[in-house]
Amino acid sequence: AVCSRFMDQAISVREAAVDLVGKFILYKKEFIEQYYEMIVDRIKDTGKSVRKKVVKILKDICIYQSNHPLVPDICKKLICHINDHESVKAIVLQTLQHLWFGLDKPAEDGELDHQDLKPSFVDITTRAE
Repeated sequence: AVCSRFMDQAISVREAAVDLVGKFILYKKEFIEQYYEMIVDRIKDTGKSVRKKVVKILKDICIYQSNHPLVPDICKKLICHINDHESVKAIVLQTLQHLWFGLDKPAEDGELDHQDLKPSFVDITTRAE
């Protein structure tokens, strides 16, 4: 019943449905794969609040389940939304920076020190190939 609300006409209903399922799969990790396609399809939603909610859920999966086999696919999906609305773009950039460089915000001078790089950057890019 909740999943049928993913296609509702009202943006707020779609956003609430995505939020509910997202919280559920983050709480019950064994359901991530079952609901992944349904959640990730909403990244193309016309409502920016729905897209933003999806990106936040994907970010949480990447950060709290960084060894999950879907992380490389999630990164690909996020990269495709690097030019989305500013609020969505900000979450995408923050997520990628966290995963690749272990940074929550960009360096002040725009340059990264090699000590800032996390080994997970190599892991994620290797698994994506």
